[in-house]
Order: sequence, then C-alpha cells, then structure tokens
Amino acid sequence: MRSFAFALLLALVPSVAGAAAHTVALIGVSGPRGEKFAQRLSTSLAELYEVVPGDLYLEAATRLNQRSASPEAVHAVARALHVDGVIAGSVAGGKLRIVVRDGATGEVVVRKDYPLRGRAALQLVDHVLADLVRALEHVGSKSTPSVEPQPNVAEEEPDTTSPAGRESEGDLVITRSAERLAIGASAISFAAGFALIGRTLAFDVAGAPGQSGGFVEAITLRGTVFPLALAPEVARAHPVAAAFGLNAIWERSLNATASQGATSSFPSGSSSAAVASRWRVLLVGRIPLARSGATLDIESGLAALNYAYMSTRDLNVPDVDYQALDGGLSLRLPLGTRRVMLDLRAAGLVVVDAGNIAAITNYGQGQGSGFDADGGVEAWLAPWLWVRASGYYTRIDMSFGGSGMRLAHSSSDSWYGGVLEVGSAM
Repeated sequence: MRSFAFALLLALVPSVAGAAAHTVALIGVSGPRGEKFAQRLSTSLAELYEVVPGDLYLEAATRLNQRSASPEAVHAVARALHVDGVIAGSVAGGKLRIVVRDGATGEVVVRKDYPLRGRAALQLVDHVLADLVRALEHVGSKSTPSVEPQPNVAEEEPDTTSPAGRESEGDLVITRSAERLAIGASAISFAAGFALIGRTLAFDVAGAPGQSGGFVEAITLRGTVFPLALAPEVARAHPVAAAFGLNAIWERSLNATASQGATSSFPSGSSSAAVASRWRVLLVGRIPLARSGATLDIESGLAALNYAYMSTRDLNVPDVDYQALDGGLSLRLPLGTRRVMLDLRAAGLVVVDAGNIAAITNYGQGQGSGFDADGGVEAWLAPWLWVRASGYYTRIDMSFGGSGMRLAHSSSDSWYGGVLEVGSAM
C-alpha cells in the first residue's frame, strides 16, 4: 500500500525528479506525538530526497554559533551541510504547523497549518508529504510556491505550553534537550569493562625465547572529558575550543601466568595505559559520512605498554615497558541511528623507551615503532548509559643495534584482545 501511495505521489507530482531540492534537513516536530510524526515523515522523505538528521543540523548550528532562526543563520548552517531545504514543525493548539525554508537564502518558502480536528498527526503524513514535494520544487529559485502560506499565521504567537519546554525562534523549533551535545559526543564519559587479552612476542633469531598463545582476563577503565563543553554558553561562544578534550584508558591483567614446558607455570602480569588529547570534528559536506552525522577525532598523546614476569625464576623472556608517543584518528559513525555507533580508530606509535628488553643485559639499545587499531559497536540504552563491544590490536616492532649480551636484530611484539564495557555520559 505504501509503495502504491508513493507511486501515485510521483505520478501526481511528476516534476519531483527535476526539483530544485535534492537534500533536505528535517529539524523535527515538537509537541504531542511530534517525534513519531517526524520519524514517519523522515522515512517518507528519504524515498524522494537525501535527508539530513535534525540532530546533525542542530549540532552544526551549535558549532557554527548560528543557533538563531534568522535567515542568515539558517543559510549559514544549510550552506555548511549543503542542504537545499530546511523543514520544521510543531503540534499545538489543535493543529500541525509545517514550515519550509530555502537553504540558499534562509527565508521561509512555505508556512502551513493543518487542523487536526481530533485526528492524530500521523494520519496527515501523506498529505504533508505531497505539499512538501511541491514546496521543495521552489527552493533555490524565485518562483512562487505551489502551497500558499495561510493568512495571519505569521502573526500568531508561538506556542510555549509544551511540557518539553521548547523555545520557538521564528519558525525553527528548538528543544532545550537539543542544547546538549549529540549522543556519542558528550562532555564527560567514563566506562569500566572486562577484557580477554593475548600477546605474542617473537625475535628474528631462532631460539630466542619469546611468548605466544593463550588469553588472560583483564579489567579496563576509560574516561573522556571535553572541559569547555561542560559550560553550554562557553561551548556555543567558542565551539572550536570546546571540541578539544582529553582521553585516558587503563587496563590490567588478572591472575596471569606464564608457562614453560608442560609443568612449569609462573605468575606474570601485564598492564597498559594511555593519555591523549583529542580534537573532535563534526564532518560536514556532501560525502555520505557527513550526511550520517559522523565525527572525526584527531588525537595525540603518550601510551605505555608493560609486561613483567613477576617470578624469581628466570624464563629468559625479557620484561618490556614501552613508552611511546602516539598520533591517530578516530571515526564515530551512526549505524542507521544515533543510538548505535560504530567506532574505528587507528594510531601510529613511536617508541621513546622500551624498558628492560633494551638493557645491556638483554638486546641492547634499539629503535621502535608500531601501530594501534581498534574498532567496536556502541549502543546507547539511554541518553546517559551505553554498552560497547570492541576489539583491538597493537604491534610494536623493535630493531636492535647489537650492543646487548643477547643476540637479535629485531623483535615483533603484538597485543590483542576483546573488551565489553558499560559506560555513562553527561
């Protein structure tokens, strides 16, 4: 039935294929059941246009310091997102109001009220969609809209009785909750988790003792803070500075043992820690990643990886205590909804100290570099609660100058594991 309705719509409005609008932003619809109406309308619009999510528009408006509903502000945000038309609405006073603005100018193209007369707003989706198709033919042009604005609507006072406590700035309805950072870009977040980790250490010389095989349990703690984002007024005034933050992660193995042969087992342990600064960038433009509301983090910091054999009995495997500078990128990509995020990260490592493995009694001084990669899926169960499943792989390659008492020209040390975390954000 829905397919037939859209086929009929395309037949009745044949000019949609050549319409001026190709990309539209649906800011949202406030009021009773307005969110469900907006979701249904967005789904229908997506069959005809490329639709930019409302939270992406509001996030861009905040970062550009263009939160007002003036034509200049609307035009600035629409230009940054390459949006042709901007749609907003509200349900109040027994009517549904829909407003369409031209992204090229920020001016109102159509403002129309739909009396509900006891009907639910959801029953008007197809009617509103047909009117929007006609109206969006005229964005970016000077022709007269097919849907005429209703008289005296502009003089009506904006409704402020909604329990959501919304503010109406002209025709763009902005909820107070939208002033918070978007899901996945919170000012503060912290998490605790359980991990299974493994390690493989190998040398280029046959017979040099290394390590391989097996996984051990570990606990992990993670935290991120964007200090200036904690103050909304400061964040709006200085969006670039508010995008700078700090990230820290710590991991420690539990009940780890190292085995030699079939019967010998010795206690051992590993830990890792990293502290990095990061700059979060909201992707904008016409690329698909920008359309989805993806963010890109640019990071730099210090990472530490440690593995020590805590036994008095010599296993001949040297302890390591890598200290490395890291620099990389993290991409956060919504998977169809902002409540499910794909996290991908890749970073390069430059070793500044390797610990006991580079001592004169082992393999001597050397140089090292490596990389760190991880990826996971993060699901937001509530605006403040999330769970994350992820995996990571870290590799450090060392080259030795031959100044040690042991012989090896190079080593390859790999760390890998899976992590399940529960976190909170504000």
